[in-house]
Amino acid sequence: MKRERRLLGITGDDRIVVGVLYRGNLWFESLDVKCLEKHFMRVKELIEPKYLEQARIILLDEAFLKHYDIKKRKKLLASLRKPIVIIKENGQFDVHGYSEGINNLYLRGEVPEALRIARKIFYEARGIVRELEKR
Repeated sequence: MKRERRLLGITGDDRIVVGVLYRGNLWFESLDVKCLEKHFMRVKELIEPKYLEQARIILLDEAFLKHYDIKKRKKLLASLRKPIVIIKENGQFDVHGYSEGINNLYLRGEVPEALRIARKIFYEARGIVRELEKR
């Protein structure tokens, strides 16, 4: 895998979805944050950022997928038409689709940079939403 390949990291929960596009593990390119009521959107619309077509590999956080039932998960993965890596909570990963070069995703630490940054932004956004709900 080329180091410059665009990786789309997606994480979130049932109300907030964050997508971060990185070129390899080196260059941040795009950010997409959605705050929503999930029953108003189809699952594909939920995680389909405007730059999905630019991504060569999609990194999905396993914790994000746990918010959707099995049938929706399978439909979601099939609809993306990209190689998908599901990063598990224990640091391991499952690959769906083309898998050549997947091991090179781990250039810095245990989690690819695109997903690491997406998680940071998600936790911040979730904190802001919770604070606003208290008011």
